[in-house]
Amino acid sequence: MTGASAEADVRPSPTRRRGPVGPRLVLVLVLGTLALSLAVTLLVGGGQVFAAAGASRRLVLPLVYLGAVLIVLHLGTGGRRVRLGPLWLWAPLLLAALSGLVNLGGFLTDGLPTNAVQGVLLLGGFSLLGVCGAVAGRWDERQRYWLLAGTTVAAVLAASLRTLTLTPYGALVVPAVFLALLMTLKGRQHRLAWGAGTVALAVLGSQALSPGPGLPISIAVLGQIAVCAGVVLVAVLPRTLRAAAMTVGTLGLLGVVALPGVTAYLSGEYTGDDVTLAQRAYETQQVLHEVQETPLGPLIGRGPAATVDLTDSPDRETLRQSGRDLLRVDDVHLVTSYVILKAGALGLLWWLGLVLVIVRYLWSTLVAAEVDVWRAALLLFVTSGLVAGFPAGTETFSNPLLPLLLGVLWAERRADSDRSHRLVLDRSRRRSLAAPSVTPSATRP
Repeated sequence: MTGASAEADVRPSPTRRRGPVGPRLVLVLVLGTLALSLAVTLLVGGGQVFAAAGASRRLVLPLVYLGAVLIVLHLGTGGRRVRLGPLWLWAPLLLAALSGLVNLGGFLTDGLPTNAVQGVLLLGGFSLLGVCGAVAGRWDERQRYWLLAGTTVAAVLAASLRTLTLTPYGALVVPAVFLALLMTLKGRQHRLAWGAGTVALAVLGSQALSPGPGLPISIAVLGQIAVCAGVVLVAVLPRTLRAAAMTVGTLGLLGVVALPGVTAYLSGEYTGDDVTLAQRAYETQQVLHEVQETPLGPLIGRGPAATVDLTDSPDRETLRQSGRDLLRVDDVHLVTSYVILKAGALGLLWWLGLVLVIVRYLWSTLVAAEVDVWRAALLLFVTSGLVAGFPAGTETFSNPLLPLLLGVLWAERRADSDRSHRLVLDRSRRRSLAAPSVTPSATRP
């Protein structure tokens, strides 16, 4: 219980400016985001998927970003050194700034302020939320429980009300099912309650995630189920088998990506009859054409305000019915196409780097001597969010849970490898962190 006593010895400072960002504020931001999304869903209603998704970005995300700004501004370091997260968390903001400045002339000519603001908010907001999670520091057992239980309850509500049209609910129900299963199998308390939650989520989720009678379940949902099931399966395996299972899973993923049909689809060369796949391939073709219009376009993209002409797209009627201007569509489906349009090859390299970071976190967590259930639970939401956002690019950036929890994971790993960079509220208490004393509060279960 050494870690518990260290946390118990560090008391919050009464002076707000000197206090660091704590997990409690991030917890409020996460649960507040879910509540706001649910409220917007109920207000929009009527099953209007496109309208609900647009309302989420217009109403929920700005409030979430404002909350993140207030949390970061709350950070008071007292002159101490604080790490604000790795470069891969800051990269989307830096790429948006670079590409936006270089393409400023085209933006002024087209006059698309709404697209520019949304593009900057989505790319820059990813960085802001990631840093917000990174500076929160260690989470104690109660805060961890509230985060996991709160997201699970939100998933139950979303599934029961079939409100899966808004971010982040689209990537919440599947990982919540496997989170409840993981807590049932590996948790230390309330296993019966988590088991009941698993059953409830599985029943409600199977109904809510189905697009309709006779319609197949989406590839994104199947992908979420596959990765979440893989994480839980490896977590419960004996340690001697985990590395082999992770190796097989990683090689299997690389094999799927290397399939000729998949590579043709990602490069915009799909020639089949499926309208959905043909639409995404057409968008990729238009994106590649658009970025080649300027000398630096292939490298840094066309900026946060960039749009593409989709007047001849296979699914143009659906776009028209959703109110889109087909001459200026700023939202393409595949996340690879989206980042190429907005940030070019540099953006694509960042996204691939993000995938490698998540894979590394999966390896380090699942092949450890003892699986950290808390980090495994966070990885369920992170990997599920990444998979859900692949066929719908803006979902990667408009899902606040993905960058927030990535920042939390980074902070946890940093605290383990370099405790000297942890925030300390009072210099006189540094000794308690180095050699914590056993206090009555630390011995509580």
